[in-house]
Amino acid sequence: MKQSPPAGRDEVQLLARLPPLQEDPDFGTSRGQKEYATVLEAEGVRDAVWMYEPAVISTVQALHDEIGLRVHPMVPNMRAYLRDASEHGVVGAALLRYRRLVLADKLRIATHHLSRAFKAARRDFATGVLIMADMELVHFRRYGASTAFLNASVTDLVLAMDDPQLIREFLWLSERTYGLEGGLATYNLGVLAERLQAWKIRPAVIAAPFNARGYLMNPSIEECERALALLQVPVLATHIEVDGLVQRQEAIDYLRDHGIWRAVARVEA
Repeated sequence: MKQSPPAGRDEVQLLARLPPLQEDPDFGTSRGQKEYATVLEAEGVRDAVWMYEPAVISTVQALHDEIGLRVHPMVPNMRAYLRDASEHGVVGAALLRYRRLVLADKLRIATHHLSRAFKAARRDFATGVLIMADMELVHFRRYGASTAFLNASVTDLVLAMDDPQLIREFLWLSERTYGLEGGLATYNLGVLAERLQAWKIRPAVIAAPFNARGYLMNPSIEECERALALLQVPVLATHIEVDGLVQRQEAIDYLRDHGIWRAVARVEA
């Protein structure tokens, strides 16, 4: 079953994926900021998805201020957390993030998660992820975000554990605390669609790979296409150009054929 296009829209809306510093070290420089602003304006892109990195806050803030870019969080940034944990330890990496918060946010987060303190002390995975997500979401209030996505690595681990509580609490946190639509990112759409139905969970949107070559579409391109019939929520397509192997128009045509009206595209600055 195809999803109907939003009212008044007959084109696929493109969102940018802002790169991590590891991928593009120039992104955090003034020159990189100007180049990205030029490309985003030229392509008419006004929304982006980003994993929080303190080193490039000035660039993201400038893109929001100068061209009105709305930046939607993908949280938590597990790659950055694991990198910091290897250097500072699990608790040290969390404290590093906590110290960056203003006092009001420190007090709110400490109070909000007080009931989870025992689990956090025992390094409970779900509790730790939720607190990490909370500490990152506070930074997105200034960027005009409307949707928060749970990192695909976390969503897919929840699928492996077959325990939906973390997803439920993340959606509650996004919507009730931050007024953001709660979304899930995944590399296993075929499995996720069935589980959400069984768990009676309905996120606002699901971000997942969708492309004509079946790249990163698990368990298969056929299963992911069939999953669209189970979903009652819109899909945000990712990896549409398969790292440059598929032309933009070909990628968009594939999405339109399957009733997908929003996609994340690569930005080449």
